Amino acid sequence: MKKYLLITITLLLYSSRVISQNDYGKVWVNGAPISYKTIFNSNNLINQFYDSINTFLFSNSNSDICDVNGNLILASTSCDLFDANAQLIQNGDTLVPSVIYQAYDGSIPYSQASIILPVSATKYYFITPTVSDSEYNANWNGSSGRILFDMMYCHTIDMSANNGLGAVVRKKQVLLEHAELGTTRMTACRHGDGNSWWLLKQGYDSNIVYKFIFTKDTIYGPYIQRFAQPYFTKFDYTGQSSFSKDGTLYATSNTKAQKVFVANFDRCSGNLFNPRVIDVPNPWSNNPFDSTELDIFISGVTFSPNGRFLYIVKQFNIMQFDIQDTNPNTQWCHVGGLDTTWAAFQYYCLAYPGPDNKLYIGNWNGFSPAMSVINNPDVKGAGCNFCPKCLRFPHHPPYTGGYVTTPPNMPNYKLGATNPPCVVGVPEVGQGKKLEFSVSPNPFEQTLIIKTNFAQQETFYLYDVIGKLILTKTIEANKEQINTTNLSAGLYFYSIVNKNGERLKAGRVVKE
Repeated sequence: MKKYLLITITLLLYSSRVISQNDYGKVWVNGAPISYKTIFNSNNLINQFYDSINTFLFSNSNSDICDVNGNLILASTSCDLFDANAQLIQNGDTLVPSVIYQAYDGSIPYSQASIILPVSATKYYFITPTVSDSEYNANWNGSSGRILFDMMYCHTIDMSANNGLGAVVRKKQVLLEHAELGTTRMTACRHGDGNSWWLLKQGYDSNIVYKFIFTKDTIYGPYIQRFAQPYFTKFDYTGQSSFSKDGTLYATSNTKAQKVFVANFDRCSGNLFNPRVIDVPNPWSNNPFDSTELDIFISGVTFSPNGRFLYIVKQFNIMQFDIQDTNPNTQWCHVGGLDTTWAAFQYYCLAYPGPDNKLYIGNWNGFSPAMSVINNPDVKGAGCNFCPKCLRFPHHPPYTGGYVTTPPNMPNYKLGATNPPCVVGVPEVGQGKKLEFSVSPNPFEQTLIIKTNFAQQETFYLYDVIGKLILTKTIEANKEQINTTNLSAGLYFYSIVNKNGERLKAGRVVKE
């Protein structure tokens, strides 16, 4: 047995080393209506045109990926998938429902609305949270104030298909539907096995985090984790979620409440723990015509490469928070104001670490072909070296040039396995005992009975066919009975969630 265990661990370690040596994130694609690709070669950047014929919008919700050798193979506007030459890959068109696709010309205007995850040398998952036609028609053009994503798709790409040109071989696999998801804030982190992925997506009008595991052969989830604070209002249309470079910290921004949520992350179990809410200061907006105007909106949040500093990108200012500093008088530093004049300034947007360990800060609401850079993000205060408009993109006559908004949504592709590695599997609780549930009878009439071998304050949720929560029941004994006499006959869905918000079991039952 020990021999086989040693072989398994050796293979896992070897696999994680191969994964960690990849160049999946070597090239960034962004920009509209002319788009660019930024190639990270050692410490030198090369900016080139990607699509120079004024066609596609690689802005806000854009993502892309290279192969393991750093050759660009896929780029997305969030609604379509393109190859290295800005041509649609086979079956790579219209990857979201038709109404929102047509409304936004194939480029959803919300950040972190797509991401690409590699699970082998040729297999990739492309994930797109989106909105159904019915939800869009009912609320997005009305006065309800309800603008959310209510579903999430996964598309599987095989780069060995279509004579090596790549193809979407499974399209619009439903991960979530009848859900309430924010229009922003989705990111991913390598699982502790070094090959699979955790994907986290923030909910809407709450602080609910939906979690999935993507392996080479299977997608697990959603698992749900809830936190009381901060409360994300239904008007939070901007924001960013980020992991630290080593995957041990998670942060997400609350735009309207001026707060940032930070928690530790377990790459094996997917558990968020030690939650912390950071109140973000509101500096002056730099408006020369109003000395009292404060910068109250948060756009982005990202970690320094060493994980010590959290950079909060507001509309007009860049702030640095020292996670290790407990002194409120010294834990905050203001590192950057406007990156141009007030008249020419376009609001800051998201920030991402580049392969060169610098931070790149995008803009929105303007037409500048440049991004600002933090050159030494591991240094506290002004020493981090904020450089206004230092990443510049070429012009393209007769156009004056395209404009850039945000860097692509990319996780840390180089992150390897934990030490020791862990495997994807069903968590065990208690003294090595596997948690088991039964929900019966099915069909049922007046009573549902829930049996478990290890009650530990789990919660039973029952939903109707359109996803509306009907009832909840805390499981505090090995057998719980639920009176269902008030329920109408029909189909219901249930989930059982532990105290950490992780879904342990789900299924469907019918009332006769």
